Amino acid sequence: MLGRNHVVTACASWLLAEPYLLNQSPKPLEALFLLLVVGLGAMLPDIDHPDSLLGRRVKFISVPLSLLQGDRRVLPWSESTHSRGITHSIWALGGCIWLLSGQSTVAIALAFGFVAHLIGDALTPAGVRLLWPLTVTFRSPVTFRTGGFIEYLFSMILVTGAVMHWLGIDVLQEVEGFFVAHI
Repeated sequence: MLGRNHVVTACASWLLAEPYLLNQSPKPLEALFLLLVVGLGAMLPDIDHPDSLLGRRVKFISVPLSLLQGDRRVLPWSESTHSRGITHSIWALGGCIWLLSGQSTVAIALAFGFVAHLIGDALTPAGVRLLWPLTVTFRSPVTFRTGGFIEYLFSMILVTGAVMHWLGIDVLQEVEGFFVAHI
């Protein structure tokens, strides 16, 4: 999945899931901050390759991480050459949660973005190696090509659902009503 789509789908999913994840409704400024944290969490797993959305901005971190994982072809990056190593594993997710354990709402938002990224990558043919350094790859039974039409369609459906939710339209009730009326 492309970096921008990771951020968009994670943030849209957060807007849909936030009422169920947090005990209280955050104030507008806190809600915006949490949305930014979700976006950061969605970019964080790709910090291990220098051509990613985040990796381009912190090459002093992304280049060494890429080399440590065995990527000798640091640039250009592609799904077939990149290992999706430790930063795409449950170990990195656990580390993020541990680092932010004192800030539970922030930790929830960061972990949500991180997990949304992993799910997005599991929807691609390359999958994710959640148990890195083991070579077991997890992928969805239904996958789509990175940057392809289906990826953008998936992203737009989530964004549409989030906007409808934000406008006060119960998306699930609308879908149910549609199917009941047409069946």
